[in-house]
Amino acid sequence: MSFARTKIQVPTPRAASLLARPALQQRLAQAMLDTRLVLICAPAGFGKTVALSRAAQQLLQQQVAVAWVACDEGDLPVQLFECLVAALEPYDPPWRSAPEAMLRGAADAATPEQQRQIAAELINVLDACEVPHGVIVVDDLHRVRHAAVHEFLDMLLERLTPRWTLAIATRSEPPLALPRLRALGEVAEFGPAQLRFEADEARALAVALGLPEDAGTRLHGRAQGWPAGLRLALNALRASPGLGHDGPMVAIDRHVFDFLATEVINRLQPALREFLLTTSVLPELAASRCAALSGDARAAAWLDDIEREGLFATRIDAAETTLRLHDLFREALESRLVREQPQRVRELLRRAAATEPDPLRRVAWLQRAEAWADAAAVLSEHGQTMLLQGQNQVVRQALDAFPPAERERSPGLQIVQAQLAWTRWDWALVIRSTALAAQLFDAAGQAAAARTARSYHCIALAGANRPETMATADALLADAALERESRVRALAARCWAGMRHDQRLVAPTLAEQLDLLEGIDDAARWYEASPLPPFVGLPGTREPLQRYLAGVQRRLPEMPTPLRGMCHALQGWLDLWRGDVAAAWHAQRLAADEARWLARPVNVDSYQRALQAVLHAVSGQAAAAREASDALVHDVEHSGVPMRVQIYLALYLHVAMRCAAIAEDWPRVATLAARAQAGEAGGMSWLSLPQQAGFGAFAAQAAGDLEEACARWRGLLAQESASDLYGQVAEARLRLADALLRRGRPPEEAVAVLLPLLQRVQASGEWGAVLMAGPGCLSRLETRDWQGRAPRELTDALRHWGGQARALAGVDAGAATRSDRAVPPIARAPAMSVQPHVPTPSSARPPASEPLTPRELQVLQRIAEGDSNKHIARQFDLSPHTVKRHVANILDKIGAASRGQAAAWYRQHVGA
Repeated sequence: MSFARTKIQVPTPRAASLLARPALQQRLAQAMLDTRLVLICAPAGFGKTVALSRAAQQLLQQQVAVAWVACDEGDLPVQLFECLVAALEPYDPPWRSAPEAMLRGAADAATPEQQRQIAAELINVLDACEVPHGVIVVDDLHRVRHAAVHEFLDMLLERLTPRWTLAIATRSEPPLALPRLRALGEVAEFGPAQLRFEADEARALAVALGLPEDAGTRLHGRAQGWPAGLRLALNALRASPGLGHDGPMVAIDRHVFDFLATEVINRLQPALREFLLTTSVLPELAASRCAALSGDARAAAWLDDIEREGLFATRIDAAETTLRLHDLFREALESRLVREQPQRVRELLRRAAATEPDPLRRVAWLQRAEAWADAAAVLSEHGQTMLLQGQNQVVRQALDAFPPAERERSPGLQIVQAQLAWTRWDWALVIRSTALAAQLFDAAGQAAAARTARSYHCIALAGANRPETMATADALLADAALERESRVRALAARCWAGMRHDQRLVAPTLAEQLDLLEGIDDAARWYEASPLPPFVGLPGTREPLQRYLAGVQRRLPEMPTPLRGMCHALQGWLDLWRGDVAAAWHAQRLAADEARWLARPVNVDSYQRALQAVLHAVSGQAAAAREASDALVHDVEHSGVPMRVQIYLALYLHVAMRCAAIAEDWPRVATLAARAQAGEAGGMSWLSLPQQAGFGAFAAQAAGDLEEACARWRGLLAQESASDLYGQVAEARLRLADALLRRGRPPEEAVAVLLPLLQRVQASGEWGAVLMAGPGCLSRLETRDWQGRAPRELTDALRHWGGQARALAGVDAGAATRSDRAVPPIARAPAMSVQPHVPTPSSARPPASEPLTPRELQVLQRIAEGDSNKHIARQFDLSPHTVKRHVANILDKIGAASRGQAAAWYRQHVGA
């Protein structure tokens, strides 16, 4: 949790220190039950928070759910969403995506579409919460300046379930769609007129403070019912009886409040006054923290005195005495501190930072104190962890709060800036920041830190597909002093570069990287070194990739992480390449489940969708393959991150084109190839030039120009060590052989093309890549009359491959060969004597919903018994995150929307 717990606690003002206002409380509570939006909009000091908190306390006693979120200056969407998730936790919302992942989405949401998806997920969860009614309270919304917060609240209000109400307290009217809600009668508004004290309430307040009734009557008119002004005026009158008759209270505004606060402050006993001035830099006054800041052992006693004196303090429900001063009163105190003791302010801010457990707030204290070096040290230490937790916006805000000159001279801040830019695929900024960080570390004599910066620099060069990547990585790797983690990053960069330039380097580099990684337990380092799915099928990569999957499995944290889903997708590609399509479907389903749970992060979702599209294609489901590949391309195009589009769009157009070619949908192949070739000139840089050669070959084949297609396929194979991509080399050999035979070339030419493929399959045991050629191409090769020119082992392999491709696609040999009218039917070749394992066609289809696991059944039983997530976690010694995931899986598998529906399903299908 990266926020103070007090932000989500309903304040509990002491009955003895405030006047009860039952009529206002009842009207407000009823409005929170009856309307979609309750808007309390009034200037400072009108008692908005007190009114809301009392109504909320009343509703809580009626078993109404209340999720309270208090806003602070500078709050960002991700921080407020994190508070809301935590405030809803007691009501066991049945999340279908991990709330932590939704937080990352709130941090990264660059488009309205992404924001709408998060809002829709929250609305569905609220609707499925089993509470009679619920209220989300957003207090002090005027403190939030970020437009995305107001946009999100608008989206929430637009579709909010009738069983929930949004209540907002603010000093100014928020930029929401209020005219529409007013026209629909869906907003209850409480302004100054509704919040002002009546004359009888003023008299009652005066009596409660030990003053005569006429004092309340006299000051009520002059304060115009303003609660804060009236209360302070009465306090000042109690301390100085003449003030009520002759004081300067001619108009009630902020200046008058400052005057009255001064009157009250000046009449405090000196020790209490000093304590209040010293602690005014704190947002909440907790006894232990006040003692550490002030050095006063009587801190807890002073807090009791503050509350007893009615000094505009609200008690917070916490383990120790904790008060929150009214903003106006705290600001008056802090202003007095700055005027009277300016030399102490920075030191007090430093002390406040020293007592702050949250690193982000500690950075903010140090920045206020202008202790830039200390603030940079804290952010440098914790920045990457915060980014892994999805706190991108708050890290960006913390970075922006440094003066530009401080950012430029701090190597640690340059590393944080690079890590933040990495999350946005802004490789240009990563390259600049890591290079500058290395120079600054060198200048400071920090050689190890400089090497770390250079290892990140290598990753950035590889991500941007810069030609100097390999040379830069090799130069860094030649440094014998290079630390293990930095060496792993440099090797990862070398793998990426090898994928595009010399794929023979990938397997040995991966193996060397795994030798080092296996001595590192930090999952973040494994994430940095995660292999790319196109590594699958490259010569010698299966063994190191399996080592990677085994090693990362032992190090995955319980917290949601994209790494788990990425590994499922990688396993699916490995299963497909060894010909086990059923296992590949199972892995894809697991990856898809992870993507859904993580709110579909693009790295997981694109990996599993690419695999899904190919599996649909090889399984004969052309329409589903087209839908999946179109969605894949669309999601990348509309990700809102230009560099991500540049890097991945060409890759996934390639996948979509290959899926269309499997079904021999040549018009679609032509369209996708033309689009990809047009994009190459526009800077689509992920694919190497040899890999891009496939677009031209497929375009020629789609146009029916077999001569050109043959030339293109030969050109691709001439650069075989740099042109493979999802089995493109295997497919190129099969399609070239098919095209040669269709052009009437001698069979031995086709045999010469196919034999290297057979040898590679025999050596690796991975034959699944041949399925990318599709049942049509494979069946034509299988049924071709080879005139005795092809060795038996080749014809056996072709027969096996063609048979398995047809079985998976659900077509017979005649239909497959008729898909290309230029190929005459030829007799089949004999069966192979030894065949790799292949599942039956039915088992290779997309799996239906899987049964509940034993653990899920246990959790479901406890849900049926009425246990909360917290109780289930304790009973089975699970983390809360794991229980949430089990609940989501259960609801998905049985088709339920809520815990209540799940309990009913259990009683019906399993037993009471």
